[in-house]
Amino acid sequence: MKLMSDSFKYKKLLKIFFPLFLLFLLFIFQGCNLPTIFSGPPKYILFISVDTLRANHLSCYGYNKETSPTIDKIAKEGTLFENVVCQRGITLPSLASVMTSKYINQHRLRDHIYDNTLKDDKTTLAEYLSRDGYSTRAFSASLLVNPLTGIHQGFKDVTVEIDERKLTNMALNWLKNFTSNKPNEKFFLWLHYMDPHEPYTARKPYIDKFETSYKGSYGNEISFDVTEKMFLEKRNLSKEDLDHIIALYDSQIPRVDDFIREIVEELKRLGIYDKTLLVFFADHGEELYEHNFYIEHHRSVYESVLRIPLVMRYPGKIPANKRVKNVVESIDITPTVLEFCKIYPSEKLSGVSLKPLWEGKKLKKDFGVSEWWNLIFTLRTQDWVYIWNPTGFWPTDSRYSGGEYPVAKEELYNIKLDPKQKNNLVRKNREVADILKIKVMNWMTSTLDKKQWVKEFKIEQKPKLNKKMEEALRSLGYIK
Repeated sequence: MKLMSDSFKYKKLLKIFFPLFLLFLLFIFQGCNLPTIFSGPPKYILFISVDTLRANHLSCYGYNKETSPTIDKIAKEGTLFENVVCQRGITLPSLASVMTSKYINQHRLRDHIYDNTLKDDKTTLAEYLSRDGYSTRAFSASLLVNPLTGIHQGFKDVTVEIDERKLTNMALNWLKNFTSNKPNEKFFLWLHYMDPHEPYTARKPYIDKFETSYKGSYGNEISFDVTEKMFLEKRNLSKEDLDHIIALYDSQIPRVDDFIREIVEELKRLGIYDKTLLVFFADHGEELYEHNFYIEHHRSVYESVLRIPLVMRYPGKIPANKRVKNVVESIDITPTVLEFCKIYPSEKLSGVSLKPLWEGKKLKKDFGVSEWWNLIFTLRTQDWVYIWNPTGFWPTDSRYSGGEYPVAKEELYNIKLDPKQKNNLVRKNREVADILKIKVMNWMTSTLDKKQWVKEFKIEQKPKLNKKMEEALRSLGYIK
């Protein structure tokens, strides 16, 4: 009887300790990070945003030039989102949407000159994290990201430093000091880089990778005044001159990539890289002469400006080497971070957590919407881009008089067959345009006060579906 009792005890002990022994072996032989295996909310959160960065000018997004080795590596170690829509093609409104998870018409920060301050009643991601015990710190190379605009809400301190070399050094020093002086505390750090924003500048050795000889009309630095003049004069650029401008733009990307590499290396040296939720994104892209003789971004309503890169890395929680094709929005970043942190927002967010996408589930929405001053709306699905300009307004730049940027009242593009949006299919695909118009209107009624959109757009009711439209909706999977 005693032997049987002892055997039972041994089996019970084996059942308890054998799984722990396996985990120990896993840790020893594969170098696993046990805190990652048992990880709860992230101890460290790092946002790296890059101004004016087109998604399709990064190697990990299919660019045929090597611009971004560090970003590419982060993407392989995490999840890359292929079709991300920013809510506005300029810095302040776009970043306000990221930080509040609100559309432009909801947070009302719509421009750099007018309506350029975030209202106090809007809660930012930094405020949520600060209340949860995170130390919050921001370093920005853009003069726009400063306490006067309100985007800083929730950050204990914001440093604006235009020199990106100095900015990176400041961030590196802050990381060292924080982890040595406050080893038990958690942080939310945001770095915002300005390049490849204009002026496009040739710097050694980066420019040599993209251009070896140029004998055209433009110098090694191209400013906003120069690109604005090209647009106002509707200047036809030669291939050589356009290639030069794009080479200058591209050459600034690996420089920022090098700064990001230094940050990553420091996180590794400090032993916290795999304990950090890293989110990499851009505020918007750049036209680079694809529409209306335009190089910049402020006026644009097209994919070259509104599609942005987004990569998330958090070992043990976010899958490595995964690419997500679903259309998502920049307003989805904050809800995703809050879900990881198990923080429940005190107000309704317009974005949704992206976590279901790497769990093989679907999101409640299948499109993204960008706004141009509450006047022009660009709706993006996986196959189509629909631009609705109900008042017939043509965008301008508040810094300059004149220079209207023509946008039709309706535009429709098959984004898979026509990625540069050259062929407007509104007349040929009227049913698809009407379906997407209804989706925009439904979106408007859910984000705008009804009196507001009826007053502003003279729309009394949504268009009704006919039989052809219903059939098209079924074929696209929008209704059953």
